[in-house]
Amino acid sequence: MDEFTHIKSGQKNDKILLSRQQLNELYDISPTLASVREELEASMDEHSLYDTHPGDDEVETGWLGWAFIRGFKDAGVYEDSEKANLFFKNLYEEMEAAFADGRLEKTVVPKAQKYYVDTPERRRELLGRTLEAVVYMASNRKTSARLYSAENKKTEASVKAFERISRNANVPHSHKHDYAIQGWIVFPEYEGQKLNVYVEDENGKRYKKLKFKQSEDVYTYLKDEYPELESARKCHFRTGWDIADKYTDTSWYLVAYLEQPLSAGKGQKAKASPVSKEQQVARVRIEETGFVPESGAEFLASLDMYSSRPDEGNRAAAGALAVRRLNRIRILYRANGINLLQLSLFSYVILTAMFLWGLRKKDYSCVNAWLIVTGLGLSVLVLAAGIAYVDLTQCPAIKTLYLSSGYPLLMGAELISLCKCVEVAVRQIKRAREQSQYSAKKHVAEQL
Repeated sequence: MDEFTHIKSGQKNDKILLSRQQLNELYDISPTLASVREELEASMDEHSLYDTHPGDDEVETGWLGWAFIRGFKDAGVYEDSEKANLFFKNLYEEMEAAFADGRLEKTVVPKAQKYYVDTPERRRELLGRTLEAVVYMASNRKTSARLYSAENKKTEASVKAFERISRNANVPHSHKHDYAIQGWIVFPEYEGQKLNVYVEDENGKRYKKLKFKQSEDVYTYLKDEYPELESARKCHFRTGWDIADKYTDTSWYLVAYLEQPLSAGKGQKAKASPVSKEQQVARVRIEETGFVPESGAEFLASLDMYSSRPDEGNRAAAGALAVRRLNRIRILYRANGINLLQLSLFSYVILTAMFLWGLRKKDYSCVNAWLIVTGLGLSVLVLAAGIAYVDLTQCPAIKTLYLSSGYPLLMGAELISLCKCVEVAVRQIKRAREQSQYSAKKHVAEQL
């Protein structure tokens, strides 16, 4: 990326360090880059829509790395580490050769200019944008909650597996059936024989026959322990089914049947048996957390996704309720965010004064609170400064998720500062009251 973004050109936009024209010229210089041209151009077209000027077809520097990653991925560069290493090694060597023989000229940017602090005007602009980022967080002007569901079938199984860790609260919507499952299954005991696998309810009623797809990943995974398990090459499945009675309460099973050839009459050839001639060899219960053996042959399997429309409806309703609650709280944050920031800055000044006064008096009661608030506050400023720098030099960054980690840091600093000041004030009031009561009692005692 350093090579790509330091090519000398007449480009006047500071946020675009590699123009599409330069990229087209690089295809002629680097055969390795040209080999992924189609995928990279498609990715650049997509990412050009994200920046400040969506209609110029250019990709600002902040999105450039993501555009290259997506393009290289779609071209298969990351299929394995050896291929990726060879690709980038060749690409780097071709770029270096072009710089060495003069086909490309590298720009040299002074450090101060690179970090936007080379002139007073740029320093003021960076400081102003940093404060803008802090105020943006404090105001909570764009915070909101919403229910989101992914529609990508390729990622649904991965999301589902991850969500098991977090109490299975996601709501997948990439199927249109009452029930849906995805995974793989093989029966080593019946290797080389014809098995039919069906989805059945607990009464044995059939709903779907599994259609298996290519699964070289499973074969590779199992080949050390099961080197001759050829059925693992085609054992992936994804299917869904509907039920007539929406209130049916039943367990679901995968049931495997071995095809039995009909006994051939004299002069007749044997043929595959109908359903009535199939022999059941395994019954596996489908649970949300995986497959549970009920009876029959040993099996190897993985349930990547199991989803039902009733469960999805319940989760969606619970999610909608949570969103409404969060958005009510958001109103309070938005109404009081700036006031809370101003009040916390005032309380921090007081806390700092108490901290310094305490050090002189060898009273360390405010040290921990002051150090924590200062640490959190400086973390917010460093984050805001980094985001401001990216916003000025690479792409719109303040109004993106880059600032998301700053919200809890800022709120933590605000609340700890305020709470500590309130604690000290209450302690002082209590101490003054006790002192007043003691003085009154002493005065009465002296009169007696």
